Amino acid sequence: MTDVDHETFLKSFFTRSDAEKIDEKRDGLEISRLYILIAGGREQFVNLKFPASPSADGLMVASSIADD
Repeated sequence: MTDVDHETFLKSFFTRSDAEKIDEKRDGLEISRLYILIAGGREQFVNLKFPASPSADGLMVASSIADD
């Protein structure tokens, strides 16, 4: 996702879901967080990757894995 304010997105993400952070990795430039949540009656894992600094250039990447 481009042109996304990471902090605003994260606040909205938690306001709209019951996501619980289960893992976080930082490498100085990027943060990767893994969440678990229930959506549509299904358990899902959501991985969010974004720049470590709010002022840094970079993309926010979101992926989701759900069981059928």
